[in-house]
Amino acid sequence: MSSEIKAAIARGTLFGLASISILALLPLVVRDHLEGGLIVYGALLAAFGMGAFTAGLSSGYLRRLVTQDRLIGFAAIGCAVCCLSLSFTSALPIAAVALALGGAGWLLTWTGLDVCIQLASPRWVAGRTLSVYYAFSYGGMAAGSWIWGAVAQNYSLTLALEGAAGALLLAAAAARVQSRAGARNWTLQRNLQTPNLWTETFRTPTWMDYLRLNHRLTAWTKSWLNDFSLYTTASILHTRRLRSSGRQLNLERRDAPSLLCLVAD
Repeated sequence: MSSEIKAAIARGTLFGLASISILALLPLVVRDHLEGGLIVYGALLAAFGMGAFTAGLSSGYLRRLVTQDRLIGFAAIGCAVCCLSLSFTSALPIAAVALALGGAGWLLTWTGLDVCIQLASPRWVAGRTLSVYYAFSYGGMAAGSWIWGAVAQNYSLTLALEGAAGALLLAAAAARVQSRAGARNWTLQRNLQTPNLWTETFRTPTWMDYLRLNHRLTAWTKSWLNDFSLYTTASILHTRRLRSSGRQLNLERRDAPSLLCLVAD
């Protein structure tokens, strides 16, 4: 199992453990903080659903603005803000807005993690990978419902919501670091036998992502490549070798101004 899949499963488990507190503790919020009844509870559930519906309509636009990992991080932060708002407010309009924000974060996070799992999984084991992912995610929800309910019963509802918000912030901070070009797991290695040979490696989930990466170079990089081509000969070599977790890109650049070799396997 690749590192991308393990990270997505761990993140889904943590998010499920923490975010389920919004729905699990909502009846207590309505009764203790808002002093409402069935109508208030139904209105807040409707606000949660409207937030998720709005996020679903605008998810394509949001993904064009920010990367998938950042969007998941922002969505988890939105759920944390929802928990904190519910722990302090006693006003129904504020609680409704908080639930709408939580519903949007809920949908964006789960759909984003599903996409990450499917892109990182080889086609022949995608079903098994998704089953493991869903088992851990729903297991986290079940455990979170019990944990936050026990905290609310033995300590206080406010403490339970604040603890869930802290766990959501931790899930948001677990975003994978990406380079500005969109690749992951960037490393730079030096050949000990040939000290003037450096190898830069980074990974993309699919071959189409690698092709799109070549069209997302910054203006400075494009200018550098143009200047470099005036002084040296560039040779591009493409090889493809299927791996279980995607394809790896190696950029080998020699200090001598003779060769710039890009290998995609």
